[in-house]
Amino acid sequence: MKRLINFAILLFAVATLSAQGSFLTKQIEVHIEDLEQPAYAAVAFADSSDTYDLTKDTWSPIVNWVTAGSNDCTASSDTITITKSGTYLIQATLAYQGSDADTIHVSVLKNGTQVGCESTTETADYENVAVQEVLSLTQGDYITLGVMNETDGGDVTVSSGSMYVRRIYY
Repeated sequence: MKRLINFAILLFAVATLSAQGSFLTKQIEVHIEDLEQPAYAAVAFADSSDTYDLTKDTWSPIVNWVTAGSNDCTASSDTITITKSGTYLIQATLAYQGSDADTIHVSVLKNGTQVGCESTTETADYENVAVQEVLSLTQGDYITLGVMNETDGGDVTVSSGSMYVRRIYY
């Protein structure tokens, strides 16, 4: 009887270790992707004097980006397109000048629609603003930076900017 109990304990131990071993192997396989370069895209421009003729309370996407680098995202002159679904960190900066008494908003646009927070300024001086968002994005979504004039349809002259999109969770 004692041998039977010892044999049962041995079988239980082997089955438990075998199950844990396969669990540990699965965990290692799942996290191998963490060591790979994440999906990202970086775009920027400088020394520009692009003037955007804005319509009151309507978002206008910033265009003429130059791709600085990308991996598993597609960057073009006006958008960054997501090719791998996940949670992304979007960081952007924009330098511009508006007209007297303009109220200018800058925000991230997802598929052409404003999402999250926006930066707002009320001055005719040159402004440097930064916006940051964390968004859940799926394959085919596209991101750009938008500008809007709340006060009127006055122009905004954009001098420089950058936008960085990086997958932080999948």
